[in-house]
Order: sequence, then C-alpha cells, then structure tokens
Amino acid sequence: MSNLTFKHKAMMEQLFEMESGYVLGFSNNTFRTFMAEQTDIDVYLEPGYIEESSKAKKLRRFWNNEEDSIVGKVILSLLEIREDSISRKQEYDDEFVDKYVNKALEIKSVASKMIGETSLFSSNDERLNADIATANMVLNDLIKIGERVCLNNTYNAASSENIINDYFRDMLSSMGYNEVKDQTRHGVSVSGKDAGEVDILLTKANKEIAIFEGLKLNSVSVDYIDEHIKKAITNYNALGTATFIVAYVTTADFEAFWNRYVNHIEMHSFTLGIKKKLNILAHPNASTRVATMIFTRDGYDFPVYYIALKMN
Repeated sequence: MSNLTFKHKAMMEQLFEMESGYVLGFSNNTFRTFMAEQTDIDVYLEPGYIEESSKAKKLRRFWNNEEDSIVGKVILSLLEIREDSISRKQEYDDEFVDKYVNKALEIKSVASKMIGETSLFSSNDERLNADIATANMVLNDLIKIGERVCLNNTYNAASSENIINDYFRDMLSSMGYNEVKDQTRHGVSVSGKDAGEVDILLTKANKEIAIFEGLKLNSVSVDYIDEHIKKAITNYNALGTATFIVAYVTTADFEAFWNRYVNHIEMHSFTLGIKKKLNILAHPNASTRVATMIFTRDGYDFPVYYIALKMN
C-alpha cells in the first residue's frame, strides 16, 4: 500500500483529469497497455481491478493498494505524458498557461521520493527552467493582485508599506498559497548581526518557492532601493529562491519613474554574480511594469523579478 496523502491524491485527480472517470487522453486499450508495460498488471482482468468500472477508478485502486516504488514509477510516467500534452498545446497557443504547474512539480517530487530518487533534474539548466516555470506562475498571481491594488482607492499614497504588504499576503493566501509566512525571521539582517525579516515567504511541499519584498516609493530613492535589494537578493536568500521586489509607486509620471528605476538597477553593483542581465518584459497593463534578471549564488542560478505598480 502506498504512502500517498489525501492532499496528493486530490492533486493528481486534477493533474490527470480524472473527475469524469477518465485518465488524461487514454482509451481503454491504451490505458490497459500502458499499465501492463509499467507494472505487469492487467487492470482489466486482475482481481480487484476488474470490478472497477472506469480508468480513473482503476488508477485510484492502483495507487491505494500497490507499493510506493511501483506507484511512483507510474506517476512519473503519467507526468511525462501530461508534460508532452502541455508542450503540444503551447506550440499552437503561445498564451497557453499550465495552471497546475506547481502541483505537477510537487507531485514529481513526491513520486521521485517514492522510487528512491534523490534528484529531480538531470542538469542545473533543467532545474532552473523548472524554478522559472514555478516563479512565472507566482508572477502571474502577483500581477493579478497588483491590478486590484491599482484599481482600489483604499490603497493610495497615504497607505503604509505594511498595509499594502498585508493585502498581498492575504490575497496570496486566498489564491491557494497555503504556507504563506509573514515577517518570518529568515536569513540575516542588513547589518549582518541579526535574523532578517522577510515581508512574505511562500513555500510549497516544504520548499521555498518565492521571497516577496515590498517597498513604497515616491521617487527613485537610491539608498532605500539599494537597502531592499540587498535584503531580498543577498541577505535573505541563502537558498537561491526566486525573489520578487515589488515597488508601490506614487509618482505622477509613472513611465519616467520606471525608466529611472530600471536604469538604477542596471547600474547597481550587485555582490552576487549575474547570469542574465536585466530584461524588461511586456507591460501587463498601464499601471504595471515588470523586469527580470538571473543571478548566480555559489554556482546556483535563480530568478529575480522587479515589479512596479502605479498607486492612486
């Protein structure tokens, strides 16, 4: 009997499209062949399986009753089939987004442990690409929250930095980031003498996936920006976690601010290595600007995102 948790079984129901009794795009014949090749089990003739009326029920019976090693093997193979399907969809639709990418990565980690693998990735580039895929999902959620902030008159030049941070924290929690830790003592402070305080730390499957650092600006305040960059990218980031530095901007000329802001970032003397220089992304809307870099820490590469939001 496998050690899968109820949470992970529920995630696989979504990943493998099992709600209506199906499993991905399998027919009865292809599913029977797949399971036989993977496990030597004929799920249409074996006792216990023959009684199950659908492919989804047969798969549930399988992961509930078989050993971890064989269940993990099948899950990884199903994930590969799913990834191929997602890639084909993205070839035809550049804007297609896999809304379950975080769950797929978590289940891949679980399945790899079930079969005794200690590493998910065959190369550092593969690992970085997976981290960027996860970070881009977080980025999309932060942009959605940012749109609400920019449209909400409650959040304006009079709002404190902490109040806006709290709104992001609460919205992230409501969007399913169920391990959001606010003001966590993490890393080291700017002085280097004490523990640091992360504005928001996002984790999943006991793994850090994002550090969020918010700052309120009415101009390109060089010292204040540099302080937050040092905190979020260098001091807090011992593990090389994807980092989001979100500026709440209250200047009248937002575009002029953004140009000065990115120019300062490009000229900033970072203490970590830079693998990819600043890249300005397409503007999501009139009130949001985004740029990204790839840093390297002791040979470990990780993404950093700079987001600017025009406040009321």
